[in-house]
Amino acid sequence: MSQTGERLWSTQPPAGADDLHVGVLSYALEGGWTIGPDGNRRDLCADLAYRWVMQDGPAPDGRPACPWCTSPLWVAADLDTTDPTIRAALAHTGWSGRLVVETCHFCACYTTLYSRVTPAGTTEWWADNTRPSYLGGDVGPEDPPTLLPVPGPALASPYQASAWNQGGSTLGGRPDWIQDAEHPDCPGCGKPMDYLGLIGGADLDEVGEGAYYLHLHQPCGFAAVNYQQS
Repeated sequence: MSQTGERLWSTQPPAGADDLHVGVLSYALEGGWTIGPDGNRRDLCADLAYRWVMQDGPAPDGRPACPWCTSPLWVAADLDTTDPTIRAALAHTGWSGRLVVETCHFCACYTTLYSRVTPAGTTEWWADNTRPSYLGGDVGPEDPPTLLPVPGPALASPYQASAWNQGGSTLGGRPDWIQDAEHPDCPGCGKPMDYLGLIGGADLDEVGEGAYYLHLHQPCGFAAVNYQQS
């Protein structure tokens, strides 16, 4: 049986790997790519990006509640590939159809939260999300952001996302990590998930900070949201 690309890089690392502080594939993730099972490069990010413009979103009334803090779940993105802009931004993921990314805006600040998604636009909290021990049990509900990002103009470069500045929220392109690259592993198969876009706190609230990062693994039907702050 032939080795997968990942195993080959582990057992026969390329020249110079001995001088690295972590595994070769960890550095690849910093660049937004990995090695697929076929041994070829797999890009985790899109090569084109669009400004995300904030508009009034759905009211939280009647929305499912976070099982941990009881806050209404937040619709971080509602995307449909019938829109040519969205289809282009999501082409690297292989997704076709409607994609709703729903999460808890509060608990996602403490751990990566996963949800099950389908091309029909359904979304469901993943039952195996693990609550961090440091997230106390006395957390009360908070209303989620009332804004929903919609695609705006195309950006000149996929590297123009900003986790800090107002107007920096971006669909597609490359993430502006505040800390190290943090592409979540798909809970279904363990492979790194594709990056969808960034929603900066500065675009959600006048005093907002940090950024939410949205991810997808189409083959297993999982979406994920994680958060970084200085």
